Amino acid sequence: MTKLMELFMDEQGATALEYGLIAALIAAAIGASALALGEQVVATFEYTTNQMLSATSAATQIIGQRALKPLNGSSHSSRTGASGMVPPAPVQSPRESG
Repeated sequence: MTKLMELFMDEQGATALEYGLIAALIAAAIGASALALGEQVVATFEYTTNQMLSATSAATQIIGQRALKPLNGSSHSSRTGASGMVPPAPVQSPRESG
């Protein structure tokens, strides 16, 4: 009976149990935060991907229109590069425009 009372009065087991409960609560909080943050990160990457795809599509259309447009009415120009795309027209400075 005395051994049972000693075991019941021993506080080392209770302290270990308390630390275990604290660790479990911290792990649950970290898990919940990671889940909420993970959804936000996924949404941010999806938004960024959609914006980049939209911009790439628009840029491809603009570049494609310039590449297909002949210069000076000819089908081939010395101004087209190896890729066949027409470079943008040079911008005149106020001094050149006279």
